[in-house]
Amino acid sequence: MNTILSAYFKLEANRFAPWKSDPERFRERVYEVGDEAVRERFQGTSFEIPGFEEVIDPLDGYEIKTSFAFEAQPGGDVTHEVYDPALRMFLNDIAECKKQAASEGKDPDRVPRAILLALHGAMVAEDHEDADGDFLEAVRNAVGPDCPIFVTLDLHVNLTKKMAKYADALFPCENYPHTDYRENGVKAAKILIDTLEGRVRPVMSVKSLPMLFPYTPTTGDTFREYYRKIREINALPGVLNFRFSHGFFASDVTEGGPAAIAVTDNDPALAERLANDFAAEIYDHRASFFRKFYQPEEALEKARELLNSGVKAPIVLADVADNPGSGATGDSPVLLNAMIQAGIPSMYSAIFDPESVRLAEEAGVGSEVELDLGGKVYPECTGGPVRVKAKVLQLSDGNYIQEGPYMHGALQKLGRSVLLGIGNVKVIVCSIRIQTSDRASFHMFGLSPETCPVVAVKSAVHFRASYESVAGAVLEVETPALGPMDPRALTYTNVPKDFYPLNQG
Repeated sequence: MNTILSAYFKLEANRFAPWKSDPERFRERVYEVGDEAVRERFQGTSFEIPGFEEVIDPLDGYEIKTSFAFEAQPGGDVTHEVYDPALRMFLNDIAECKKQAASEGKDPDRVPRAILLALHGAMVAEDHEDADGDFLEAVRNAVGPDCPIFVTLDLHVNLTKKMAKYADALFPCENYPHTDYRENGVKAAKILIDTLEGRVRPVMSVKSLPMLFPYTPTTGDTFREYYRKIREINALPGVLNFRFSHGFFASDVTEGGPAAIAVTDNDPALAERLANDFAAEIYDHRASFFRKFYQPEEALEKARELLNSGVKAPIVLADVADNPGSGATGDSPVLLNAMIQAGIPSMYSAIFDPESVRLAEEAGVGSEVELDLGGKVYPECTGGPVRVKAKVLQLSDGNYIQEGPYMHGALQKLGRSVLLGIGNVKVIVCSIRIQTSDRASFHMFGLSPETCPVVAVKSAVHFRASYESVAGAVLEVETPALGPMDPRALTYTNVPKDFYPLNQG
């Protein structure tokens, strides 16, 4: 039996977040050990692991075993208590695989047959600035030079020299919103099997750019043409996979950032030319990817104007900078306060504030309660709480299943949550910090965002997968938070000073 070992290990590091990503933060999201537990957790979802299994499980002579699946909401550095046991667990599984082969009289150097990993690529851990690269280096040292290592990655990978050196092929996802995790997993697994069967010989070229790339929807106006070109390149003869990864500028790392990655079938010259040419075109047009955003009051005035002119509801306000999906606190009340003052019938998902959840639960459904809402995690940035008088409308355990194409079928955990009525605004308050990008967060409370005049979400881009099909308009709103849209809003320690746009003042 040809055993392919796998693991799922993801954290997108925002090193400006005032907390570490410890075991508790991983358990809030995904923390499964062993193949059976991982399969059960991801069954019916649109993630990479089911994509791997879809390809490999039906094949005679092959099996895939997943050691663990760990993921936390984006935030600060991963602690030793998470990173070290995860690496040790995977290396132990490799060693056990070799030991079993030796006991059966097989060549342990050919076991496991391959490694297939689902990583994020922008992880930073304590003592590991390039945590994904260090993980791959340790795995390569354990399996030797002849064992294929294929890795799926997030679009926002900070692609480093170590990642390119120790992996045979890298597969960042293509879409933002990331609706193609499973598709990407299927593609990586198919090419891996073709490699093992001798049908292809992957070679890879990576061209990194000295810039910080803003959060950019891949089918939005600023990137649509490049998205089309990426798909055209992928259709060329001899090309196994072509991607442009955006990097994640809030990681504040010395190496990484956006990169063009070309994997060809035994044609290194083609791979190098494709990567270099595409990267050069992106860099030549680097200023075009930066766009403008509304301030809260401007957005609400625009929303009122659109509704009065007959644009269908909902008008979706995206609280883009306070997005927990980019490591922000998720508790800024700035946009919510503007919505309360505007008085338009609205919904908001979600404010992270465990203390307010507790006080609302103690008051009980139907009660009115005065709260200092939000702004508690990092008030120096978000401006502190806003005092509100709220009616407690509903209570919930905060668990729901993603309905839209982004993370479809995934269990989302908001923790103990409440639905509050504040003036004309219904707002979800949660006790686990999370990006609520899917309409299911409102459906959990029996609400219909599809018909509400104004709907606000704390999400930068992923909300589009669920909301664009029903929205009359989308307005992106930037408030003071830890997930700014422009890299120049942050003060870096490690990013090279000559990276664009830092070198533009």
